[in-house]
Amino acid sequence: MNYSDKLKDPRWQKVRLKVLERDEWTCQECAATDKMLSVHHLYYNPQTDPWDYPLIKAFRTLCADCHERETKIRRQAESSLLRQLAKMGLTAGEI
Repeated sequence: MNYSDKLKDPRWQKVRLKVLERDEWTCQECAATDKMLSVHHLYYNPQTDPWDYPLIKAFRTLCADCHERETKIRRQAESSLLRQLAKMGLTAGEI
């Protein structure tokens, strides 16, 4: 099952609903309640299904704008970190 299919799985939908309810259907970054909301994973483990993360520590409700910004910032930070590690002689596979 690919990641897109996993997000349609009832197990993910149940976790997603719990997070949205916990966060009172409000973006945790800008406090928007009138925008499309997403449940954002704060971290990823390639061997873990989206619904198998700890509910309290792994998810945050974000509006579409904040989610897009967070995703962009994460990509930039990861690229920067990998460049710094490469300067130290380390590869991503060694981390």
